[in-house]
Amino acid sequence: MPTKKEMKRQARQAKRRRRRTLLVSGVVAAFALAVVVLYLHSGGNASTAGGGTQSERFTGFPLTLLNGTTINTATLRGHPFVLWFVTTWCSSCVESQQLLASEYYPALHSKGILIVEVENYDDLGENGPTLLQYTLKYGGLNQPGWLIGTAPEWVTQKYNPDEYLDIFYLVNQAGQIVGENEGLGAHLGSIIQDFSATQESSNLTVYVGQPIPASLYSSLVSASAP
Repeated sequence: MPTKKEMKRQARQAKRRRRRTLLVSGVVAAFALAVVVLYLHSGGNASTAGGGTQSERFTGFPLTLLNGTTINTATLRGHPFVLWFVTTWCSSCVESQQLLASEYYPALHSKGILIVEVENYDDLGENGPTLLQYTLKYGGLNQPGWLIGTAPEWVTQKYNPDEYLDIFYLVNQAGQIVGENEGLGAHLGSIIQDFSATQESSNLTVYVGQPIPASLYSSLVSASAP
């Protein structure tokens, strides 16, 4: 069950989403009108650059790991990974952390899928355990291919503007964001399939099932150890 603190934050999120919906609706209406005008002006021939919609590109950000080392997450391109934003006082995050550590991490690890876990900036303004305390208690610390750390405020603002307590993205080996959802724990069972489903549409070589080289895992775990 959500705590009172979580319920209050969810109510604030709902208000922000309603305001954003009104703003986006206005923008969409204006854009639609512009498209119609351009369509009529061009004689009814509409096309998209490249022949289709492109996935959003993951550009990376600095991630300061628990040992103080800072890496550029853009260097992870070439490997699929789960980008997960957590809040240490969030009950669903705790459940997801425990479930990932106890059941799903081995499967993701064996399939060559990295986990990049980022604390929402300043724990979204609430008091909670430190990230180190959180991982020591609920799992994930010093696991190969599981990077845990903090990032600048702009990273949370970009990837979690509505301040969800538990939100994640799927980034494929080409550096494209191919999935997004709330509550990682509820989706852990389908992540490998979700990555597999993007292979054909993105024209990538098959990567699920190809283990990440041991040398990379070794460097990642040594970098993340506090």
